Amino acid sequence: MNHKSNRQYQKTEKALQKALIDLLKQKSLDHITVTELTKKADIHRGTFYIHYNDVYDLFESIETNFFKKTLELYLFYIVKAEEVDFNTFFSKIYRLFYDDIQVTKIMLDKGSFDFNEVFIFLKLHKYRGPRNFKEWHSIYSIGDKDDYMYFFTSLVAAINSIIFTWFDKDLDKKPDEMASIFKTIFKMFGFKKPFKN
Repeated sequence: MNHKSNRQYQKTEKALQKALIDLLKQKSLDHITVTELTKKADIHRGTFYIHYNDVYDLFESIETNFFKKTLELYLFYIVKAEEVDFNTFFSKIYRLFYDDIQVTKIMLDKGSFDFNEVFIFLKLHKYRGPRNFKEWHSIYSIGDKDDYMYFFTSLVAAINSIIFTWFDKDLDKKPDEMASIFKTIFKMFGFKKPFKN
């Protein structure tokens, strides 16, 4: 039997994750003990070790899950889509962040959320950035043969900066306004895929 598909197993993991998120509002990760964590979650200490090695392992699972959900949206609506759908992407990411606002804030405060990690994520999911000049030019229309990867990394950095500015401004712009900004940026980078209206 796969424990991870078991409802009680999942319920325990959610309780531990919620307890850690609550504790992180009060103190730093390195000051949180397994004892106080399990007490807050109302779970036996031994049960904790069935799920996680230590508090850092628990935090990493929250971090990974948050990042995975975010990047899956990025992959589906931007990277792999035949037509880039920024409007739907930003509507869904906006909803994701607001539904999980405490996790979002903690990820930002801890410096965990970073679109530069896109390279690691894409590699793990067997998707990578353009591996050669020909492939680069099938997606973008700028960059010389010897420096196209510089353009690719600068595009990722641009995405990172815009997302963080949006957070810093308390998500002041609506999803469709952010979509418009991103369309402008991607056009500047010579993005060849059509944009969905």
